Amino acid sequence: MIDLFLKMPKKIEIREVVPREGFQSEKNIISTEKKIKIINMIMKTGIKYIQICSLVHPKIVPQQADCEEVFFGINRPKDVTLSVLVPNVRGAERAKKVKADDWNFMLSVSDSHSMANSNIPTFEAMNRMKTMLEIAHSEGVHVNGGMGVALGCPFEGRIPISRLYEVIERYLSMGINCIGVADTAGVANPKQVYYTMRQLIKKYPEVNFKLHIHNTYGLGFANVLAGIQAGVKSFDSSIGGLGGCPFAPGASGNIATEDFVHMLNLMNVETGINVKKVLEISKVLEKIFKHPCDSVLSKLGIKENLYELASAKKATIPRKIKNKKGEKI
Repeated sequence: MIDLFLKMPKKIEIREVVPREGFQSEKNIISTEKKIKIINMIMKTGIKYIQICSLVHPKIVPQQADCEEVFFGINRPKDVTLSVLVPNVRGAERAKKVKADDWNFMLSVSDSHSMANSNIPTFEAMNRMKTMLEIAHSEGVHVNGGMGVALGCPFEGRIPISRLYEVIERYLSMGINCIGVADTAGVANPKQVYYTMRQLIKKYPEVNFKLHIHNTYGLGFANVLAGIQAGVKSFDSSIGGLGGCPFAPGASGNIATEDFVHMLNLMNVETGINVKKVLEISKVLEKIFKHPCDSVLSKLGIKENLYELASAKKATIPRKIKNKKGEKI
């Protein structure tokens, strides 16, 4: 039997996306002041990468209309990378003003999802990225290439690996070698994630691949573990499991940061993140949005050693079991 856990890395990078994906998925718009408070709290957890907002048109995503105000209001420690999602040239011009450390280009690998999301086919969208990339280079900013619905499209189903190769080749031709692979609708399974990422890493060893996993069908952490076994060492997650996909009705959000950190802690994989501080933020978000967060820890709390809990319960269970004769045993 092959011991898969021999492949576990010593450290995993967790990139927090709740200020962008989590907040924009909520019906109620959170105030700028509360956003600033939450982001400042996140920066004290040990998380070193935070996606602050999406620079889309305010009429399309009103929850993200105050991106500039948020950037100018938060504390900006030197050891935390603050990123933005840049969908177009207008977004790139706004990104210049807020002095974001890192830009994420938005892209769907299927034409159907790209048309629904951005009203433009995939490769035409990539052609427009060249102007955005010129602006990024003029600012000396690092750029990440996105690959939305790469592990399954709500319109086209399973995406052929050849399509992913085409998108990656185009990114590489633009000099982008940090690429996020997203299960946007949360439809992937562990076997699929493992073999897809193994093929991508083997074919493109020069690329720094990152995984963005949703937990729509409860397979989020199984898919994460499959990605780790395949060699991925960087993942997006969202505090409280907030987020979602508008084209997957009933879909839950991203994998929850607190659950992810807790799982890695139990396996002695380093993240540098204080899970208790993350859980505190999750509780604050529940009060702000007036609904429970979609994470296990927000419901059960933290237990450093799960077996201690089991032992404690065993010690308090009264012996009321009887045999067939009705005698207590």
